[in-house]
Amino acid sequence: MEISKIEKILPCPSDPNKFRVIAYLDEKPDYSVLYDKLKNREELVTSYSKMLDMMMITHKNVEMKFFKSG
Repeated sequence: MEISKIEKILPCPSDPNKFRVIAYLDEKPDYSVLYDKLKNREELVTSYSKMLDMMMITHKNVEMKFFKSG
C-alpha cells in the first residue's frame, strides 16, 4: 500500500505548529486486520470504528486518521 496522490497540505485549525495532509492510498486497507496487528504495540495508540469505517493511529506527536472518502 502506497500513497497514490497528495491532494492538499493545510495548516491545522487548532494548532499552528501542526499541519494536515489529505492523501489517497492506492488501495483500501482492511482496517479491522490492520487494527488487530497494531493494537498491542506499546509505542502506538490505535482506535478503530467499524461503524464509521475509520481508524486512527498515534505515535509520539504524529496522528494519522484513515477513512474512506465520501
